[in-house]
Amino acid sequence: MSCVEDVLQNIGWKIGLFFSLLINIQIFFKISSELIKKDGDKEKELYKKLKYTAEKYQLGISAKKEEEYLVMDEGFCKKAPDLVKYTDFSLGDYFKIVPLLEVIIHIDAPAEICQSRQSERDRIVKPDIKKLEMSRERWFELMEVLESDFGMSVVRIENTGTIENAVSSIQEKLKEIIEF
Repeated sequence: MSCVEDVLQNIGWKIGLFFSLLINIQIFFKISSELIKKDGDKEKELYKKLKYTAEKYQLGISAKKEEEYLVMDEGFCKKAPDLVKYTDFSLGDYFKIVPLLEVIIHIDAPAEICQSRQSERDRIVKPDIKKLEMSRERWFELMEVLESDFGMSVVRIENTGTIENAVSSIQEKLKEIIEF
């Protein structure tokens, strides 16, 4: 038995969680420092987004009561594809160190509908259908990885109707997996 194992057995499991947190913080700093070292604007912007997400997560966890749920828009999962693109980290490495939520809600609409909605919102640049389709494929792949490799529950919502219909679908699906 190693010295660390002996200490963990004698002090208790809470200290083990603390050491785990310290290790994860070190890895998180490694990701951040890798992004900061690079001179590109994309990397700096990704670092800012990752930092902001970590701050929102910590505030949410600190403020919520034990019986409450933390709901985040654009949590750690949203940053994963760009992080993998701009660093040497794999999706597996990244998802082993960031806090994963119990459920992720994947709201999807066909590329043509997304393009139409953005045009209706008076966007200056009309989004390219091919780019929208590539983005959708990337999100479908990410959801599969989160579900199969990390055991997250993925709630899939087809957002082809009104906002009210999408919200109703989300509520129905969440009721199936979470006790309110």
